[in-house]
Amino acid sequence: MPGSISSTRVIGADPSGALVAVSSSSTLAELSDLVPAPYRPRMRDIVNTVYKAAVKSNHARSYLSTLEKHQVDRTFPPEIGGRVRTPALQISKEYEASSECKSRSLAMDDFILTTKKSLLASAISIKKEEVIYLSSLFSETEYVKKCDAVLLEVTRELIGEAASGPDGSISDRDLPPWIQLDYLVFKKCRHVFPQRAVALAYASVSAEMSKKFKSLQVKASVDEDVEMQDSTSKTDTVEQLVSRKFEQLRKELKIPGQVRKGFAGEYLAGNLRESTSLLRAKFRVSREPGRV
Repeated sequence: MPGSISSTRVIGADPSGALVAVSSSSTLAELSDLVPAPYRPRMRDIVNTVYKAAVKSNHARSYLSTLEKHQVDRTFPPEIGGRVRTPALQISKEYEASSECKSRSLAMDDFILTTKKSLLASAISIKKEEVIYLSSLFSETEYVKKCDAVLLEVTRELIGEAASGPDGSISDRDLPPWIQLDYLVFKKCRHVFPQRAVALAYASVSAEMSKKFKSLQVKASVDEDVEMQDSTSKTDTVEQLVSRKFEQLRKELKIPGQVRKGFAGEYLAGNLRESTSLLRAKFRVSREPGRV
C-alpha cells in the first residue's frame, strides 16, 4: 500500500522508531501522515477532533481568566459594560432638578449595576461549563477507548477472523505479512497520536498568544513615544510655537532662507492680522553668505 510504504520510510523497519517520529511531528498534517494507511481515515477524525477541542478549550480558559479578572477588579468586559446601560430618558429640566427624579435615577443606576454583576457571574459560570465540556472531548480516557476500537475493528475488516483468537483478540504472530508492520506500528503508537495532537494544539495557542502579546507591547511602546513627544511639546514657549508655524508657512510659500531668530517675538508685538504681502516683506533674506 502506498501509505504503508510512506510510513515505513519515515519510521523504518523497527516499530519502536515510530514513537520518536510521532513525538517529533511538528504539524497536524505531518502527524496524520504518520498514521499507517489502513488506520488513517478513522484516526484522522479522532486526531482532528482532539486537536480542535484542545485549541478551543485553551481559548475558553483564556477568556474565562479575563472574565474572572474583571470580577476581581470590579469592572466589566465590553460585551457587558458597553451593552447594558441606564437608558437616556427625555426628562424636563424642571423635573430633572427635583429630588424625586434624582432618587429614581439612582435606583435605575443601582439596578443596572446589579444586572451587570449578575450577567458577569452567569458568563463565568457558562465559560466554566464550556471548559469542562471541551476538556472531555480530548480526555485520555475517551480517546484511548476510541483508538483501541479502531485497532481491533479495522484489523478485523482487513484480515477477517483468520488471526482472531477465541476471545476475539488478534494474534500478532498470525497476521499476514503485508499488514504486520502497519499493525505493529499502530498498536505501539495508537495512544500517542492524540496525545501529540493535544501538545500541538497547546503549542499553537501559545504561539498565537505570544504573537498577540508582542503586538500589544509594540503598540504600548508607540503610545509611550507619542506621549513623550506630546509632553515635550508642552514645554515650548509661545515664541517657539510661532517660529515653528512661520517656518512651515515659509516652506509652503517657497520663500528661500529661514526665519530670522527673534522675528517671532517682534511679530507677536506687532499686528497679528498682517497680510501675506507683509509677511513676505518680513521674510526678506540677504543674499550674502552667512547672513539671514
